[in-house]
Amino acid sequence: MKVAIIGYGKIGGSLAKHWGAAGHQVALGVRDASKPEVQQLLGEIGSNARATSVAEAVADADAVLIAVPGAAVSETVQPIGKALAGKVVIDATNNRGGSGFNNIDKITAAAPDVFAYRAFNTYGFENLLDPTYQGEQGEIFYAGPDGEPQARVEQLIKDAGWRPLRLGGLDQVPVVDSIVLLWFGIAGAKGGRHVALKVIG
Repeated sequence: MKVAIIGYGKIGGSLAKHWGAAGHQVALGVRDASKPEVQQLLGEIGSNARATSVAEAVADADAVLIAVPGAAVSETVQPIGKALAGKVVIDATNNRGGSGFNNIDKITAAAPDVFAYRAFNTYGFENLLDPTYQGEQGEIFYAGPDGEPQARVEQLIKDAGWRPLRLGGLDQVPVVDSIVLLWFGIAGAKGGRHVALKVIG
């Protein structure tokens, strides 16, 4: 699968490493590909990765991960709205302290024809980088449309080392967001962030 990652920070970088290792073609959408941190990440991902402009990364992608800071989503997606049409777009951002955690509305405003999903926002980057807990996988809870695009999202979740659990369509995005708060509460109670959630049954 061709995956564009917009935002090469800790969340995007952690997932890029897993997806590159799984054989996906990863394109980092960046402003300056020559930055040392970008080059370092490319070296860690390996031969399945390249860095290019945001527009070029999105152009032939099968799926697009938005992992920029929450406040930067609008300015990031507006110039590429037409290029995102018909693509799977995953919102992994969190607006802590904002009116809402997710940026689905900003993404769909810029690109009304995308297959929008809310995923990869429940845990910290450390968890995404190392998704195994006492030999078991946790769940990635997500929301978005069913059908063929859903299969792409679930494949990416599995290839990042997690078990996918769809909670429903975009009307369930607030439920996905509430799980973030639950995870923060559990991590605080346990005194550490190395904890994941798993559904039994």
